[in-house]
Amino acid sequence: MKKGTIEFRIGFILTGIILFLAILSVFYTPYDINAMDKTARQLAPSLQHLFGTDNYGRDIFSRAITGSRFTLLVALSTVGSCTVIASALGLISGYLGGPVDEIIMRLIDAVSSFPDILIALIVVTILS
Repeated sequence: MKKGTIEFRIGFILTGIILFLAILSVFYTPYDINAMDKTARQLAPSLQHLFGTDNYGRDIFSRAITGSRFTLLVALSTVGSCTVIASALGLISGYLGGPVDEIIMRLIDAVSSFPDILIALIVVTILS
């Protein structure tokens, strides 16, 4: 995809906004994420509460930007660990070649044949 396309620019700007809010949430959130306000229950989005409030009167925007830090941490650590594992397997396969290459290729083919949701369920089951 070319860098000048409108899709790239929109995606880049939205990603930048999410990263900015995640970093900003370390230093500032409009409301305490656990503070409950019985008078502000189930409020619709407004200038005071950008995403509204939940059943307990907690600000959803503050909770969302605070949760984005953990989400980004999980995403980056997943990408990093997968990159390290895939690079190591690729180096081993390319360097040794022959039967080792065939075994690694078949293992990767077997893992790739499972649907993503099934792999996610297996991982959740193992980690629970």
